[in-house]
Amino acid sequence: MMMDQSTSRTGLSRFRHWWTLCVRSAPYARPHMSVLIYGICFALCVVAVRIALPWPLKWVLKPWLASGTTTAAIHVPANEGTGGDVWASWCDQLGVSPVLAAAMLFLAMIITLGFVDHRERLSIARFAIGFVHHLRSGAVHAAMRLDRGGLVNEGVESGDLIARLIGDTARIKTGMKGFLVHVATNGIMFIGVSCVLLMMDLQLGALFAASGVAILIITYCGASLIYNRAARYRVKEGQLANTIHLADSGEADTAYFRETSESSAVHEAAITKAQGTTTWIAHAVFGIAVVSCLWVGVRGVSAGRIEPEHVVLFIFYAVMMRGPMVQLARQGARTGKIFACLDRVLEIAEGDEDDQETEVQPLSPLSQGLVLHGVTVRGVGRYAKWRRLRNVSLIIPAGQRVALLGDHGSGKTTLLQLITGPLAPTEGALLWDDVDLSTVSTARRQRQVSIVGQTPSWSPLRISELLRTNELSPDDERLAAILKVTRAASLLKRLPKGLDTKIASTHLSPGQRKILATARELVQPASVRLGDDIPGGMPRREARRLVKAMLNVADEEAATLVMAFTRPICLSRFDRVVGLRKGRIVFDGSPAEWRQAVRGSKTPVNQVVQPAQLPNKSTRSSTDTGQRPRTAGVR
Repeated sequence: MMMDQSTSRTGLSRFRHWWTLCVRSAPYARPHMSVLIYGICFALCVVAVRIALPWPLKWVLKPWLASGTTTAAIHVPANEGTGGDVWASWCDQLGVSPVLAAAMLFLAMIITLGFVDHRERLSIARFAIGFVHHLRSGAVHAAMRLDRGGLVNEGVESGDLIARLIGDTARIKTGMKGFLVHVATNGIMFIGVSCVLLMMDLQLGALFAASGVAILIITYCGASLIYNRAARYRVKEGQLANTIHLADSGEADTAYFRETSESSAVHEAAITKAQGTTTWIAHAVFGIAVVSCLWVGVRGVSAGRIEPEHVVLFIFYAVMMRGPMVQLARQGARTGKIFACLDRVLEIAEGDEDDQETEVQPLSPLSQGLVLHGVTVRGVGRYAKWRRLRNVSLIIPAGQRVALLGDHGSGKTTLLQLITGPLAPTEGALLWDDVDLSTVSTARRQRQVSIVGQTPSWSPLRISELLRTNELSPDDERLAAILKVTRAASLLKRLPKGLDTKIASTHLSPGQRKILATARELVQPASVRLGDDIPGGMPRREARRLVKAMLNVADEEAATLVMAFTRPICLSRFDRVVGLRKGRIVFDGSPAEWRQAVRGSKTPVNQVVQPAQLPNKSTRSSTDTGQRPRTAGVR
């Protein structure tokens, strides 16, 4: 899934990914930009009024601070032309007490602030609602066009799809309103207050601005942490939604539901903890900054560099800015949740666009080979130090049949997921001929790559939808041959309606699931076929039959075949064996060499493959590529 790629990003790459998400979502926001512009204008008015609020009080207090008496605040001659003196002069001309006039002006500003704040929130809410409406509509439209079987292959089951279309979009809407109202407004206000303080005193303003920058850095770190957690949390919520969806048919696994619910609660608690940590650190930084600014201000007054009323004005700003700065950190950190949800929704909304893109620029069938050059894949979050693959370099020529051998956790599944798309290299590169696969979407890869996973699962689907046979005739010879060779035909005979039977994976045994999943992948043409521990959980005889079916179809199509095993089956039919241990390649050779290495030592020899130039297709013989002559049909 995309989540695995996005959570593995760090630092600048994550920021670029977030920026890419904003660009990708821009078409859904564009029809509502006029409303957003109105909201921004009202936000500027809110900031202007907030910054101006302490000034009438400053003008009233200046004479009082200068004379040390309260009577000076009632009537002071205007002789210096400063703000307070001009204010007193105007009040004298109007015959109004400066204190009363300041109170009336303050009341007017408060009323104005309430009005523009109301208009700002209303405009931003209208923008967020309109944006999410278009985003949700686009996602629903794309989901209706997407192949249900393809969604299952990507791990997007019915319940998870509903969670994305309803839950994630609702969180985006709520998060956007909070972000635009609090982060944007308070961010602009911070800039305005910093400018005012810089005009008063350079040291005072610079110190205050530095505290704001520190809070922004803390906010970004908090948002990054929350993004990683929220991505996992939303996946768990999607799994819960799918379990509830299956409950209508009596197919829900209560033990699995309980386990997933507990895991989801752990992630939710971690998100709340990250938000709280970000907030209290922002409190601490702002408090230290205020104390430091007061110290600088008092020293400036003693040195005659700062006027006393400016220190009073700063105190008002400090009191007024505490809430906004904390809101800036709190709401800014929550943007991690927004981007995590946006990533999941856009994955569905742009699925149809990806399909249209493949029609214009499809991924070409593999003609030269797959190249892994110095590929390292790290874990995410607390497992960031764990390397799932360690500097792996490997060349798989087109048409070769490769068996990946290794224990659980050796890196076999990780290597296959790099090819299919759920994972991306943390370091190094993966090339499809001359194309960097990191630039190719998962949807585009599906046209050329098929995979039979370890634990196929799907919500209730007709077998015809699962096998994606809608465009094939029931009498199609290829379909009949594949159903026969995988023994799916005998399974269908036991179902009440055959291909039209609607059934969930939970109604089938692990072996039956793999039979249907293998048939599904073999029905569709592909230039690269993958199998992830197909024998796992199956009788050896049934597993051998499925592995032979994969090998036979690969022979027929001259397709590249890569299969992962914890216990090897039909090893002599493969051209090459690659041994993995703890994310490293520890063996690379022929099946005969592998058997010899196993007999001669308990540990396979350490032959790490070095990257090399791929030979041209025109100069490769069948011996070089490991291809076998094409046969007339599926055996």
